[in-house]
Amino acid sequence: MHEGTTREQAALLQQLQQNECYTRIFYIEDNPNNTTPLDNYISCLRQAGLDIGKGEAEYGYKMPIPEKEAGQRQLIIFRRR
Repeated sequence: MHEGTTREQAALLQQLQQNECYTRIFYIEDNPNNTTPLDNYISCLRQAGLDIGKGEAEYGYKMPIPEKEAGQRQLIIFRRR
């Protein structure tokens, strides 16, 4: 997936098939346990019209805990239905 506007990224994510996922890496040098950049990205996707969240949302996401001293954090977005 290319790095376009959030609206373009939301449109590309809508092309995912059920149970497919997209992984985006966030480089967080100071504190890899900081999820603020990931949460902000999710909020921007919501504002762009993507139904993403916990529970009944069409798209879900995971933020696996990084290995110690990783310097990066993964955001995994998947389509439920």
